[in-house]
Amino acid sequence: MCIYLSTYKFTSSFLTLRRIIEGLQSTGKVEEENVEIIKYIKKFKMVLYENVNIDMDMMLKDETGKEMLALDVFSAAIRYLKTNLLDMCKRQHYLFNGDQIRWILTVPALWNDRAKLFMRQAANQAGISQGQLEVALEPEAASLYCIEWMKRETSFDLEKGEKVLVLDAGGGTVDIAIHQIKENGRIQELHRANGGDWGGTKVDQEFKQLLIDIVGNQVFEEFKLKYHNDYMDLFRDFEVAKRRDFSVAATGKVPIRLPGTVNELCKEINNKGINEIVSINNTFINHIELKRDKLLIDISIFKKLFEKTINEIKRHLQELYKKSDIKEIRTIFMVGGFSCCHLLYDCIQKEFPSVRVKVPMDPVLAVIKGSVIYGQRPEIFSSRISVYTYGIETTEPFDRKEHPANKKMSEAIDGKYHCDKIFCIHVKEGETVTLGSSVRKTYKTIDPNQTGMDFKLYATKKKNPKFTDEPGCFYVGKLKVDLSRIIPGKNKSREVEVELIYGGTELEAVARDTKAGREFRGNFVLGSRTRKVSHKKE
Repeated sequence: MCIYLSTYKFTSSFLTLRRIIEGLQSTGKVEEENVEIIKYIKKFKMVLYENVNIDMDMMLKDETGKEMLALDVFSAAIRYLKTNLLDMCKRQHYLFNGDQIRWILTVPALWNDRAKLFMRQAANQAGISQGQLEVALEPEAASLYCIEWMKRETSFDLEKGEKVLVLDAGGGTVDIAIHQIKENGRIQELHRANGGDWGGTKVDQEFKQLLIDIVGNQVFEEFKLKYHNDYMDLFRDFEVAKRRDFSVAATGKVPIRLPGTVNELCKEINNKGINEIVSINNTFINHIELKRDKLLIDISIFKKLFEKTINEIKRHLQELYKKSDIKEIRTIFMVGGFSCCHLLYDCIQKEFPSVRVKVPMDPVLAVIKGSVIYGQRPEIFSSRISVYTYGIETTEPFDRKEHPANKKMSEAIDGKYHCDKIFCIHVKEGETVTLGSSVRKTYKTIDPNQTGMDFKLYATKKKNPKFTDEPGCFYVGKLKVDLSRIIPGKNKSREVEVELIYGGTELEAVARDTKAGREFRGNFVLGSRTRKVSHKKE
């Protein structure tokens, strides 16, 4: 798991969980015997991809079932990186404080808006104020770095109108973005962010299963729990092996350093060592052997660990290239840790022989370096494609010809019944939204005693949802507006205009008192669902 943080003028380092743990141990803040409290949180970033119903009370479980508040885990990691950077700047005698920094927090483009709100609140809990924080999308940041890299390192400047595909292959997900170079170096998104959970950890899971097939599940679980440092070392060595170039040697064996504790546990539990087990297994005999501290795996078996994951990425790219506006793409940039895998690169180059497939220098750092460029020019992306249909949950007068009976509110207000959970659409999935564009709609209270309105934002992949509780719709967050100072109209209702601002990496909102002209600007807040405050749209 990596969290990337960049500053306005300085680039911070990015730390894996292991390095965070080692850093805490070196300061005496975490003792060796207590390190298991922290270890389980590796890969926790994927929780925000896999879970649609993210809220402030979400818990994470370790491998033994113990729970910890997810917000505390994320904010602790961000706080560590922030403190580490500020300490480094102090040692280098940079004369500024944390309030002078613009922090760029990058997130996968595949994350939904609840995940972005969650990260913003985690950063706030870590001591980064809302006004100092900018959220950037990882493939967009990578795209900026790749375009700059092409210009500086290869003397090849992408021309106006040229289209590029950015494949950000990380540990958990593969994010794909398709961009076009416009005038003044600005960039337009041509296709909504897409991809899937086909990152390098999928290959790790295949390797894990291979080890279980050899030594058995009991040995593997004992090894992971009792010798966790050895376990992490094993997968770090495997990470290096994943990047080997197999184009030269088509046969032979791949050496992986295997901690001696694995073979010891194998003899203790199975009464056989690894070589004895392999010698009686028709699948592994002559293909896998243990020599001293090296597990030698036949190249053909090693390559099979990558097949499912790489084929998923290839299949997805093939589907994308069937679209008319994408066929013209002649450049693919590969970034992220998994892009260092030669097998993945070779597959894409072979599948698309007429396309330039470029892996820039330091592909692992592409997002970090690109986020600094983004921090200096956040307006560089002129437009984006809306991934979802967004709307506000409202009520409207009940009409038995249009509304189902189960949506009729149980209590009448001023003698009128209303239909609940109306999805009032502001922008539709697939629409091109220019930076800073907005949609305004006016809402009125239906209760004369109402002194506040909670504007609840919903999203869905559907083009024309009617109700917020339809399958596929999910609650994003709320904007709370105080109506106590707004003067009621003639019919005793209060009136608020809500403007949703699109085109950025996050949704912004402005609520206005249409009579007095007062306005409230802010972001939607993530939290648990609250009691619904009735209101209707005009």
